[in-house]
Amino acid sequence: MPGGQTMKCTILGVTGSGKSTLAYEIITELDRVLILDSMGDYEEIPGAIIVEGGDNCINKLLELQHQKRWRLVCLTLTEQEGLDILAVGFDVPDITIVVDESSLYCNPHYLPDEIARLVRYSRKRNIDLIFLARRPSEIHRELTAQSNLLVTFIQHEPIDIRYLTARMGKEKAEKAMHLGKYEILVHGDYDEIPLAILKRMKEGDSVKAPPTKGLTESEAAD
Repeated sequence: MPGGQTMKCTILGVTGSGKSTLAYEIITELDRVLILDSMGDYEEIPGAIIVEGGDNCINKLLELQHQKRWRLVCLTLTEQEGLDILAVGFDVPDITIVVDESSLYCNPHYLPDEIARLVRYSRKRNIDLIFLARRPSEIHRELTAQSNLLVTFIQHEPIDIRYLTARMGKEKAEKAMHLGKYEILVHGDYDEIPLAILKRMKEGDSVKAPPTKGLTESEAAD
């Protein structure tokens, strides 16, 4: 959103929960999108430009950067290729960057500079971010802590429920254990929620929730 808030969205869900389908639906609402696709889940997106390999993707991104509408799907082969693409993506303003399987690029103890820079300074470049991961405990805390829109499908592991409790409050977080297939919980303070998420939201998923009392995020990680 030019001159205002940018989206930093994290979508959590185990394999088969529907997180990639939700991301797919969000992407179809957007005009300038860079997608790091490690699993080949986004090749059927309408208008997708499919490129394989880091160097080829960077070259295509630079070629497209001044065009008004494009969806570039990068089939990345290695961690470093993905990080190199993200480094260049930071210098292309007014885009959305989607990182599938974020745990391939970071973990609870390591956040590479390329991702840290995006998370901390994407607003200056008017870049929206969407990170996908199976569980919050598999990715770095700064990635989720900086998200102004957190979406989760069903979660079972106690460490993940503790983390969600720190973000959403106990009552709401415990609902994550009882979600039905393809159901989501939503939490955050982002104003322009994608339509694909709005369609799935239930009563109680309102954003701009008050600060959570109880566990801090560092305590939830213990």
